[in-house]
Amino acid sequence: MAVLLTILFAFFYYPAQQKRQLSDAFVERLQSTSELIALSTGVALGLDSYSAIQETFDWMQHDSTIIYVLLYGSDGEMFAEFNPQKTPLNREILLARSDVYQENNVLHGSMPILFQGNDYGRLLIGYSLAPMFDRVSKNTKTGLYIGLTILTLGILFSWIFGHLITKPINALRNAATEMANGNTDIRLDIKSPDEVGDLARAFDIMVKNINAAVSSLEESEERFRNVTEAAADAIISVNQESKIVFWNAAATRIFGHSQREAVGNDFEELLIPPRFHGQTKAVLSSYFESGKSSQAQQSLQLKGVRNNGTEFPAELHVSRVLLRGNWHLTGIVRDVTDRAKSELMRKVLYEIANAYGTSDSLNTLFRTIHELLGKVISTSNFYIAFYDKDSELLSFPYYVDEVDQAPEAKPLGRGLTEFVLREVQSVFLNKDDIYAMSEANKIDLVGTPSEQFVSVPLCVNEESIGVVTVQIPNCIQKTIWRF
Repeated sequence: MAVLLTILFAFFYYPAQQKRQLSDAFVERLQSTSELIALSTGVALGLDSYSAIQETFDWMQHDSTIIYVLLYGSDGEMFAEFNPQKTPLNREILLARSDVYQENNVLHGSMPILFQGNDYGRLLIGYSLAPMFDRVSKNTKTGLYIGLTILTLGILFSWIFGHLITKPINALRNAATEMANGNTDIRLDIKSPDEVGDLARAFDIMVKNINAAVSSLEESEERFRNVTEAAADAIISVNQESKIVFWNAAATRIFGHSQREAVGNDFEELLIPPRFHGQTKAVLSSYFESGKSSQAQQSLQLKGVRNNGTEFPAELHVSRVLLRGNWHLTGIVRDVTDRAKSELMRKVLYEIANAYGTSDSLNTLFRTIHELLGKVISTSNFYIAFYDKDSELLSFPYYVDEVDQAPEAKPLGRGLTEFVLREVQSVFLNKDDIYAMSEANKIDLVGTPSEQFVSVPLCVNEESIGVVTVQIPNCIQKTIWRF
């Protein structure tokens, strides 16, 4: 009777108990496998590196218990499928279920594809329960032959077997959680020859490839950072909303805004004078749409505005790049103030030289010189003086001043005009320089010095016969260049 009870126990209760334990183990295994596949897919999509997905599909070829794996994007469209046996699938029913359930000896499950807070879609997986039923059947037959002994050993074996399955699966699950939290310095010491061991080895390969990709990315970013920070020109990137997303050190030096002040602000509102708003944005929009400007030239000439409100001429070169599915524009902005000054000065000097041959009188020539210099700097206080050696008088045939009238002809004194005549050299003096010259007894002060004094001698046969002078009044703190 005891033996019969033992046999009945081994034939009915023990198989059912073992089936429940193995079923729970297979549920855990399905969940862990789907978590790992979803994680590797999320990592591949997040890093734009799809080799991890291919490697995951490769090791799934060795796991005969995986019936299918379907990968759906966040848009609801399937972008990858693993179904080696061409098993017919009712995808509408599979998509409608989000829990783990059993149907026709297949365990079905669903898992979101997540990585670093981004939702990339959904994974559907099917696991065959045939190995579980085969193991239950074999253990039941063995129990019929050895009775109570096999029963005792069977219970012990079930516990050990469940522990051996759940321990590596738990290790895989913990490792996947660590990697999802950003820790990629993970290795699994699972050397079993079964599917769990294959899964662990595939996990280690995936981690190695991810670390290599991250290392390469970090190295590229470091090189890019070094190049952009060492660049003499401003390098600025904007997204399709014209918001600044990248700002290098040269951009701070040229525009005056720090990186924190610039990033996130509208490119046009922050860096372009208001009168050009709309025009600049239209040009950039043409780059977003076609990858090149609607204008013919390779570079754009524009006006920039610094954080203190001053404008300057700039040259912009633009390129377009696709980053994580969104177009960005990267512009190299060069401050061409010095070049514009040189070009404007050459033009003015050419026009002054041309005026010598076209003016019908000295007064016309003087007025033309005054007007042409006014294109370059502020000439509200301007005069031309001549020295006549015969009369030994200094006269002012052309004199424009905001306050004073033209002085009468006078003998040479020790003022700044006489200093330029005597030394036969051009001078550019600030008010402090003028005071220093007076204290050194090189000149005598006549009234209050102007903020800046610019004077050039007029020479004939290396002998000074007069000067052309611009005085910047006290209300103007610096020379004003006009572009």
